[in-house]
Amino acid sequence: FLPVHIQFGWDKVDSVADFAKPYGNKALIVTGRTSAKKSGLYDRVTAKLDAAHIEHVLFDQVDANPLTTTALDGAALAKSESC
Repeated sequence: FLPVHIQFGWDKVDSVADFAKPYGNKALIVTGRTSAKKSGLYDRVTAKLDAAHIEHVLFDQVDANPLTTTALDGAALAKSESC
C-alpha cells in the first residue's frame, strides 16, 4: 500500500523534488502524449528533479479516458525501471 498525497496549487511544480524525495531517488513521470511537453511543464519538472539528483523515467502514453491496460503498462514500466 502506498498512500496518496495530492499536491496542488500555484507553482507547486517548484517543490516537486521536495515531495518526491521521500519516495526514493527515481521518479516515474506520468503524462499525456504531448501537452506536458508543449506547455513546458515537463521541462520544469525534470529540471527540478535533476537539481535534486532524482532520476526520472517518462511514461507519456496516457490518453483521455485511459483504460486499465494503460495503468498496467505504466506500473510495469515503473517496476522495470525501479521507480
